[in-house]
Amino acid sequence: LSMEQRPQGGYRCTFERKSGDQVETVEREYDVVISTLPVSQTADLIGERLDLSFRGADIYYLLVDKRQVSDNHWFYLADRKEDFCLNRVSEFRNFSDSQPDVDQTVLCCEVTATELGSEERVIAELASIGLLRPDQVLDTMKIHVPMAYPVYDLASDDEMARMAEIFAQRSDLHLVGRNAQFAHRDVDEIYDEARRVVNEILLEADRQPTTAPRRKVS
Repeated sequence: LSMEQRPQGGYRCTFERKSGDQVETVEREYDVVISTLPVSQTADLIGERLDLSFRGADIYYLLVDKRQVSDNHWFYLADRKEDFCLNRVSEFRNFSDSQPDVDQTVLCCEVTATELGSEERVIAELASIGLLRPDQVLDTMKIHVPMAYPVYDLASDDEMARMAEIFAQRSDLHLVGRNAQFAHRDVDEIYDEARRVVNEILLEADRQPTTAPRRKVS
């Protein structure tokens, strides 16, 4: 709900916590906060306003009655959206050698032209490029991600400069992740950034007097 900056540094964070049908408001205090939220949401929490846009995406998961549909980790369909609504397909089996010995696989299908996508169209497009037959799809699940990708426009540069200025003044608030930093970063880059932030926090904690209480991180 909010992150109030404390005079001594750190933040008093207010959350809503749901337990059954009950919703309660909870407050916690932290010396350091790491946010992976979209940066505009983080700005809202600290009382700032950023006019940055994000594109949503629909994620379709397909359970396929086939051991493997491709030997790729992921592949992209770069055709016109009028021809293909699919952007990217990932097959989890191909990310690791230690997979269950079953003759089924799961595909993760990403659609950013959400107004065009549907379960039937996703399956039909995969069938049209020879990856599967529609009757091999045993189950499906759709998840909507409202803020999946940063959208750059003519106003973005000015807003990103203002964003950098706002957060540069808050050394106890770290932004990690593609949407948190409003940057199209790959997973390895995000992982490196996360390691850098953790090392920075630990180094700062080592500089604290030994009598100081352990720093809390959210």
